[in-house]
Amino acid sequence: MTSVIETDVLIIGAGPAGLMAANELQKRDMDFICLEQRSSHSELSKALGIQARTLEMFELLGVHQEFLKKGYPGPARIQAPSRRGKTFCGGTLSYRESISISTYYSSK
Repeated sequence: MTSVIETDVLIIGAGPAGLMAANELQKRDMDFICLEQRSSHSELSKALGIQARTLEMFELLGVHQEFLKKGYPGPARIQAPSRRGKTFCGGTLSYRESISISTYYSSK
């Protein structure tokens, strides 16, 4: 027997992007389904840091304070390829540093 589930949005994957999308959709009272292949979260770290630009986006979403409380400061660097194939660092950021944070806190 086949059943049909209707939803406004289907999110594939419950990683950082999928969970952030689910969070924003829930705030807007939108109907969504988030599918994840794994039955439980990973015990291994996926990323040890949050970049300064990501912190700016978290601030816009109103979720930055908890990360700032639990994270450890690190250097802020934006790297982008130049026309000559070299890498330069720079940028103007509200947050002058990135943070290191345990996956235990960042994936809750």
